[in-house]
Amino acid sequence: MRTEKQLQEYLRAGAKVNGVLFFKLHCEGQRGFPDVMLACNGRMELIELKSPSKTGKLSRLQIETHEKFRLEGIYVHVIDSTEEVDAIIEGITDD
Repeated sequence: MRTEKQLQEYLRAGAKVNGVLFFKLHCEGQRGFPDVMLACNGRMELIELKSPSKTGKLSRLQIETHEKFRLEGIYVHVIDSTEEVDAIIEGITDD
């Protein structure tokens, strides 16, 4: 797996198999917003996907946006591997 898009599809498929709601996020007029929201068992996780080839870096705007979320008590996961996807899904589906 080499691209962010492939990682996103892996996340989407894993979410579906495990009964996790998957939403690709588009926030009109707001750049730097996380890519995906997962929801399951009363929990919500925001995800920023980066290329598994390790070439993707957070932009200054993404860092600032993620910090705004953290100040509100919401953590944004930045992931770039299938292992991290699996861990996120396992964590959100644990009761």
